[in-house]
Amino acid sequence: MSSHNLCHQNAVSVTVVSSHDGFVTVEQALECANCKSSCLLAQKTKSFNIKTSKKYEKGTTINIVIDEKYMVKLALLLYGLPILIMIISAFLADMIFQKEAVTAVFSFASLILSWGILKYVSKNLKKSPILRRTQIFGQI
Repeated sequence: MSSHNLCHQNAVSVTVVSSHDGFVTVEQALECANCKSSCLLAQKTKSFNIKTSKKYEKGTTINIVIDEKYMVKLALLLYGLPILIMIISAFLADMIFQKEAVTAVFSFASLILSWGILKYVSKNLKKSPILRRTQIFGQI
């Protein structure tokens, strides 16, 4: 697979910061590649660990391909679940109590419940959205 084909997929370029115990710590620059303006993201980076059997040297740039279907499912879970729970709780509270203040309190409480559910799910999430790691550049 050429690096040209990776550009059309959900690929992210990251730089290896360290490698240890079957994990590699990578850093992603949050700046836009084609952006010429100076914004708050210009100097920011994000670091995270990736489980891998390969060894990478510090400073190596790798391309990470993300499973698109998995990311859509996560987005639906992250945004859809809280909205769905909030709408159902607001509807039920309005039918039962018929007071806007009570409906608002139930809606807010449902968002807190959704946050707790998502926190629990994120701790127990086993599958990684990363399909494969392809080294696209050598040592920098």
